[in-house]
This record gives sequence, C-alpha cells and structure tokens, in this order.
Amino acid sequence: MRRSQLIAAVITIAAAVFLSTTAMSAGSRIVTPKQAASKKASAPSRQELAARQIIDKLLKEYKSVDSMKYDWLAEGMDTFTKDQQKNISGDYKTMSSRQGVKVEVQDKPKLVRGKYEIKFKKPYLSQMKIIKSDFTPKLIWGTVITYRSDGDPDVWWAKPKISPIAIKRNVEKDDPAGSITSNWSIALLYLQYYITNSTMSLQPDGVADGKECFVVRLNFDWNKRPKWNHKQPPFDDYALPEPIKKLVWKEMLKIEKQKFSYIDYYIEKSTYHLIMIEEYIDGKFHWRNTFSKVEVNTVNTNDF
Repeated sequence: MRRSQLIAAVITIAAAVFLSTTAMSAGSRIVTPKQAASKKASAPSRQELAARQIIDKLLKEYKSVDSMKYDWLAEGMDTFTKDQQKNISGDYKTMSSRQGVKVEVQDKPKLVRGKYEIKFKKPYLSQMKIIKSDFTPKLIWGTVITYRSDGDPDVWWAKPKISPIAIKRNVEKDDPAGSITSNWSIALLYLQYYITNSTMSLQPDGVADGKECFVVRLNFDWNKRPKWNHKQPPFDDYALPEPIKKLVWKEMLKIEKQKFSYIDYYIEKSTYHLIMIEEYIDGKFHWRNTFSKVEVNTVNTNDF
C-alpha cells in the first residue's frame, strides 16, 4: 500500500482513474529521551519487539491469501489534483464535449476523498472501478481499470463508463497513478521498505472500519537518519511482474521526499489483516488508506 502512494505523475487517458501517492502513513515526530552514547547498538524495547511480532504475523498471514476484494477508501490533503485534473481534462476533452459534460479543475489544495472497488488475485491480476473520486472529473467515475499478469505484463486497460471499448495503455509510458498497485502485496512491500528507515513501536489498540486493531507505528527521525537506506524490499517473495516491480521501485525512490513524521498501520486483531494506514507529516494528518469490507479468497480468474 502509499503517497502515500500518493503519487500521480502524468495521467493519461486511462490513468485518469485516480490519485494515490503510493505512500502510506505517517504522523508527528515522536520525541524520545536522549540516551548515553554507546558503541553497541541498543537492544530493541519490549514495545518494538511486540510490534515486530505483529508485523511478522501480518506478513505470514498474507501468504495464505490468494485473492482479495474490498472497497478502497482514500482520504487526505491533496497537493496534486490541479495538475492531474488538467491532464485528465485534456485527455478527455473530445469525449466530454460529445457527452455535454463540463470538466472543472480544482485550483486550491483541500481535503479530498475517493472510493474505489478493488479486486486482486495472486500472482498479479488487478482490477479497480472508480465509484467516486475528488481526483477525477465525474466523467471518469465508473471507469474500470484492469491489469493481468497472465496476459501482456506491459499493458493495462481502462474502460470508461461512457466508452464502448477499453483503452490499451502501457505500464511504463502511461502512468496508471496507483490504479494497478493498490493492493496488499504493494502495501506490504512499502511497509517492509519503510521499516528499514524507521523505528517501530506498538501503540494503544484502535478501531478501523469497525474492527478492533493493533496499531503499529513507524517513526521517522530525519535528524538521526537524513538519508534513506535504499534497500529494495523482497519483491521476489510477491512474484511481481517485472513492469510492476519497476513501477513500484521507481515510486519508492521518491517517497522519502514526503518527510513523514510517522505512519500508523491498523492490523485487525482477529485475522492479522491490514485494514488501514494513516500518514502524518510535520505532526499533522496527511493521508489515510482504508481497506473496507475485505473479503479474502473469494475472487477467481474469471472475475477479471
């Protein structure tokens, strides 16, 4: 899951789909007492050990998940919609004029939201339907975006509601803006990337999507760690197609510019499923991704 992802570049006709900076969760800086200098690395605290055990169970549990279906609820402080909407409105100018639809561009950053239906099946079949979104003109609502690793791995398809045919796009050349990377596989890869650049702590339990959750916080100390460790997460463990791997890694290399304070991961206590990610920057809320109404192992290949 990201800014987080969070990550809209040049949106093309089909990329018009949506927002999402692939980023995932962060918040205000955590101030900890200074400790005496030591040549040896300090041992992890009980809090950190407990948090790590929960993350280990989360990653282990995901191995038993073959498919997932959920509503993706995105909410946060938008800083890129203006340029994105200009690109989208340009791409859809002819189509919108034919339909008599006026495409408006939001000039000022504001709190924005989006709702998307997501289906995903390992190794990498992905489909997203835009239910409603502040990141795209209403003309784009209802668009279905599909990527299949069992077909041409370099291609994704966008089927606008108002178009009789799907539009073929290229993964590398036509930025899908997170529409084909909003799933647990990617969210957990980001989590493992962030872990190498942060410290973990277990927070008081919380509630997300009506579910009791553990809350694991990743704290980012930019004074202690001004430069990130660009060690790739275990892509091979998730069998990502090469074009998807390249796309995700490219965005990961940009994500440190977000300067997160911390990121909170809400993990359902009964299932160890990832339910919500909240990001904070300069101690203020920045972004929230919620995996709502999750169903696991109910999606088949024919559903794509």
